[in-house]
Amino acid sequence: MGPDATSLGQVYWYTLEGRDAEGKAVGGFDLHELRTLQDFTVRPALQSVPGVSEVASVGGHVVEYQIEVDPEQLRSLGLTLSQVANAARNANSDVGARTLELNDVEYVVRGLGRLRDPDDLENAVVAVRDETPIRLGDVAHVGLGPATRRGALDDAGAEVVGGVVTVRFGEDPFEVLARVQEAIEEIGPGLPRRTLEDGTEAQVTLVPFYDRSELIREVQSTLTGALWQQLLVTLVVVLLMLRSLGSGLLVSLLPPLGVLFAFVGMKAFDVQANVMALAGVAIAIGTMVDMSGSSSPRTSPRRCGAAPSGPRGGRRSSPPPPRWHRRCSSPC
Repeated sequence: MGPDATSLGQVYWYTLEGRDAEGKAVGGFDLHELRTLQDFTVRPALQSVPGVSEVASVGGHVVEYQIEVDPEQLRSLGLTLSQVANAARNANSDVGARTLELNDVEYVVRGLGRLRDPDDLENAVVAVRDETPIRLGDVAHVGLGPATRRGALDDAGAEVVGGVVTVRFGEDPFEVLARVQEAIEEIGPGLPRRTLEDGTEAQVTLVPFYDRSELIREVQSTLTGALWQQLLVTLVVVLLMLRSLGSGLLVSLLPPLGVLFAFVGMKAFDVQANVMALAGVAIAIGTMVDMSGSSSPRTSPRRCGAAPSGPRGGRRSSPPPPRWHRRCSSPC
């Protein structure tokens, strides 16, 4: 099964690089060392962050035990290749030995098969002949080597090791990225250090090259700026055209109230505020401004029933209009 995420869930990409105290890239670590550090240190730490669905490793060399079998030794001892494979498999397996009771206390006994170096695998017994064990090192050579790769991670022409953080479906990427940054700050001081030949002290550092939190901040800033610009332009245009403060305030209040109601509905129905949703809200602001601007002249007192003033500021008397003409019928 794949991760509980969508195709847009990749929110954070980073690389592992050796850098000095000033932040300059100085190297000093091999690709297989960085990939091992990524798989067994960085990846579990970031995977445990709430809201993270998966942390995938990219680039480098995955270290594996490689067994080179000598066919002549197998033929002379009468062994098969399946026996060698079973011996290697059983040498790295966990077994259970039930329980052991001592002083009314029950202890669970387990056997943990963990290989630390190629010598542990060479001492695995393949078969026994005449009460003499035939070990794996007698018929094969065991060593460390890189696994077969199907891709690489490139940074400005140099091969690097990195990872991809994927956010779980339905989570807020901005909040998850904040928690990821806290986890990176916690594990950063404990990453390996090494003194190079020129005396420079290099330490493995997580260097981000894609962080969606920056995009989220820019989108929020753009949306806020567009809202204020539309409100200001609408207020000025309405005041100039209608010369009515009430109509201008009415038109200016409709867009923020509409956006507020939209966000309340999105929160109530668990609709994610992604880039597409925010773009739709920005388009809707313009539509609300057009509709309110078109309807405001119809409710303006200057267009609907305002008595004309006399030549000296007084009001001229006029007969009351007929009943069927008392409503404003001027085109707007």
